[in-house]
Amino acid sequence: MSGKRIFMTGASGYIGSRITTFAIEEGYTVCGLARSDATAEKTKALGATPVRGDVSSLDVLTREAAAADIVIHLADTLLDNIGSSYDIVLDADRKAIDAFVAGIKGTGKPLITSSGSLAAAPDPEGKETDENSPLMTNTPIKRYVSEQYALSQADKGIRVCAIRLSGFVYGRGGSGMRMFMERFAAAGEALYFNSNPNGEMANIHVDDAARMYLAAIKYAKPGEAYNCTNPTYVRQKDWVEAMATTLKLPVKAVEMEEVQSKVGFLGLFLGAKNRATSAKARKELDWEAKEIGLVDDLLMGSYVEVAAELKAK
Repeated sequence: MSGKRIFMTGASGYIGSRITTFAIEEGYTVCGLARSDATAEKTKALGATPVRGDVSSLDVLTREAAAADIVIHLADTLLDNIGSSYDIVLDADRKAIDAFVAGIKGTGKPLITSSGSLAAAPDPEGKETDENSPLMTNTPIKRYVSEQYALSQADKGIRVCAIRLSGFVYGRGGSGMRMFMERFAAAGEALYFNSNPNGEMANIHVDDAARMYLAAIKYAKPGEAYNCTNPTYVRQKDWVEAMATTLKLPVKAVEMEEVQSKVGFLGLFLGAKNRATSAKARKELDWEAKEIGLVDDLLMGSYVEVAAELKAK
């Protein structure tokens, strides 16, 4: 049993709740930042200790980081700044990182931050990308800036790393896949982007993602990023057709304008291409993805119940 203490932002969220559950099973004590009574209750229900505050409560972040053996930063400051310039988001995250660092500098403690595999630009020939591939700089969502800033703190005696989460984290009937199902059900049809039917998007099951964070506690090297993905070959058309089968909806190929009019910002993910490989994580973190694949989860797994719920409405 570990007995070590984890301080985590986002501990009660989609991915964080699975990290919390697995961490407690392994003997860790988890303290989760909780911004509301509801979040505090959910954190408690998971078996963790709620710490009231949010990512702007810098004194709380420093205090709790200092008291912990491990810090995991999952909360996305974008959610607190919707509609704002992304520079504001980056500034908020930088301040949070500075607050963690103030509490653990010189200790060699792990600080595990979160980024995205979409940080890497698609390979022009459609090949897989890795953590050393060129960055996607021509985007308004410059999340890689936060990643680079966090990793630069390794020279302050902190074992900081970044987990680059897939743009498609799925499983347990949640996340973006559920949102797509809700939008498609409302539209009465499942849509894919006509100009990108074979666009491949790396994905990862939420439980596999959670286990990577715990593996990073033990094995991650300072200043390194790790792609959190599993297969890199699932085509947009394949998972949309699987979703349509489960929802019993027709499938329609449309242009981006119509996609966005019916599914909103989710349409951007239908146009994305990302074949980020997790080979580095498998080698350095002693980690393997082992959960049900995305298409199978849509056809016969957790999303079958979601389809039943939507049909009953």
